[in-house]
Amino acid sequence: MTPPLPPDSSPFGHTDGAREDFANLVEFTDSRRWRGLACQPNDASARILMGRKGSGKTYFIRRVRDEALNGPSANFVTTVQEEPPSTELVVLFTRRWDSPSSAISKWADLWTIAILSSVASHAARNEALSRHIPDRGLIDLIEKEFSYLFATRQYRPCDACEQVQHLLSDRRQRIDILLTSNIAQDLRYRVQQLLANAPPAYFFIDGMDNFFDQAPYHWLLCQRGLLQAVRSVLTMPHIGGKLHVSVALRDVIWSSAKSGSEHSLRFIDPTYTRVLEWNSDAARYFLEQKLQRLDSRWFKRFDKGNRSVANWIGIDVVHNLRYGKREPVVDYLLRHTRFLPRDIVVIGNSLCERLAGISSDDISAIASEVRDTVSYCAKLFGQEQIQICAAELVSHLMPAKSTGRGEVASFVESPDLTSAVAERINVFLHDNVGGIRLSKNEFDQLAEKWREFTASEYSVSSVDLRDLLWRNRLLGYRSRSNGRDLFFSDREIGSRIPTATEYVFHPILTDTLDLAANGDSPVVPSCE
Repeated sequence: MTPPLPPDSSPFGHTDGAREDFANLVEFTDSRRWRGLACQPNDASARILMGRKGSGKTYFIRRVRDEALNGPSANFVTTVQEEPPSTELVVLFTRRWDSPSSAISKWADLWTIAILSSVASHAARNEALSRHIPDRGLIDLIEKEFSYLFATRQYRPCDACEQVQHLLSDRRQRIDILLTSNIAQDLRYRVQQLLANAPPAYFFIDGMDNFFDQAPYHWLLCQRGLLQAVRSVLTMPHIGGKLHVSVALRDVIWSSAKSGSEHSLRFIDPTYTRVLEWNSDAARYFLEQKLQRLDSRWFKRFDKGNRSVANWIGIDVVHNLRYGKREPVVDYLLRHTRFLPRDIVVIGNSLCERLAGISSDDISAIASEVRDTVSYCAKLFGQEQIQICAAELVSHLMPAKSTGRGEVASFVESPDLTSAVAERINVFLHDNVGGIRLSKNEFDQLAEKWREFTASEYSVSSVDLRDLLWRNRLLGYRSRSNGRDLFFSDREIGSRIPTATEYVFHPILTDTLDLAANGDSPVVPSCE
């Protein structure tokens, strides 16, 4: 038998979009079918990319930047900004305002100032842009007028995230003056002058996911403000057409913005927004395309070059031991993922490694290894989602008011605290959930036990278990109209689960929590 490729070769690719080679790109070209997933790198109107953690936002941002840098047009292109402001400062700034709408508005003002001052900084200190500005006196004027805003005092330009960090860290508390002054209007006027004779300027903001799970509520408002700021810059006369600011934001920003004020729709204009909506069809297509690139030595069977999932693994069906039923192997794999490309890459790489030493004739051993590997990966996915739920609960544990940075840091910079809460959630669900399907009465009883649990353990009673699990895609419901098991979709408005007669847990929790297989069939998640 031909020896397999080394395990560290990652035959399905990398899970980190910042490392993945463009040659491994899976193209989604039909925009009517795939919507945001069909976003092309030369789509200059794609300013706002939204998606779940692991949905490929970084990969898409990199493609847009690469096209702007190497495309036929002469553009000024910055590097991707990947270091967001610290969670501690995000929490402290958000909590200064009495309502979520006020916090979003202030974040929008702050991000607008940061973006415009970043452009001014590059115009003054980046020769690639300043050489297009014939009026050198204008550059000197910019340095004189706004140098106190710039995060650096040297000759290096600063990016928008760096600007936000700088302004929030200002011990002289000048940020209140900035937010109540005409600085944004002054910056807008100067940036308009600076870009008058310059080529299109491209700025990219990514990495807002990096610390989202430390304080989901506060980062939500921060990113809502960034969304408004980018939309505001886009509509500025004489600037929006020249200044291309592309950002990658969490999917919950999309649903939150849609359920906000009466002005929300203008901030989520689909003309400029691309939502990376991963569902079962997209995940299946992604897997199929990955197999087209997979070295033939990884296939157990290779009948006439057929690169199907069954030929890759070596079996057509998997015997589901919990339900005593046989499932097509491709369905078995996909329903134990979150329909994310990252999950498919993880399972694909794992199966390639684990099946490499098993003979293609040993069907029983292959099936056993598939069940074990899928179970292991599903546990990883389930634990990650529970960790995200725990982070949301921890964000509610912070005192209502605080002026001390150390007090906030003890919550947002303590992975041990979040891990401990995640473990307590694990134990609670394991001890109180009987099976993967629950009636409404059963879940109502579970929700009541949750309220008692959070009130006694954490003195928190405002975090509804039903909605917490729903928006993190761990809980769905059986649709009366078509019998499907429906889970949260990027197209949902708001974050509350519809009332239903039967609720279902995601299959990844079957292995994470060792749930009983009740009901007439396995849960098959659907987002439609």
